Amino acid sequence: MLVRFLADEDFDGRVLSAFRNLAEDYELEINVVRVQDAGLIGATDASILDWAAANRRVVLTHDRRTMPSFAWQRMASGLPMSGVVVTRRGRSPGETGHAIVDEVSLRARENRGWDDEVVLL
Repeated sequence: MLVRFLADEDFDGRVLSAFRNLAEDYELEINVVRVQDAGLIGATDASILDWAAANRRVVLTHDRRTMPSFAWQRMASGLPMSGVVVTRRGRSPGETGHAIVDEVSLRARENRGWDDEVVLL
């Protein structure tokens, strides 16, 4: 099952590289677009979530301060939300990449999607 992600503007490039490499090693089907490549530089959290929902992409972010609350508000308003994965800063890129890969693998095994979920890793 292909999982499509949108990496937030501040998402650590080293983590993104580790995640992509590990996903390839584990033969996971992922596609990642960065906010910068989607023309969303400087966009608000609400705009990023709008774009992600319209394009069926799960948001990858390190922003524990504001992104989850915007996602929860979006869900409470009944708006579509493709999911958000919030990772902790301070861990090694490999450790964080593994945490994301583990979550993708688990959801693939369980045939479970990401809609309307905020996952804190």
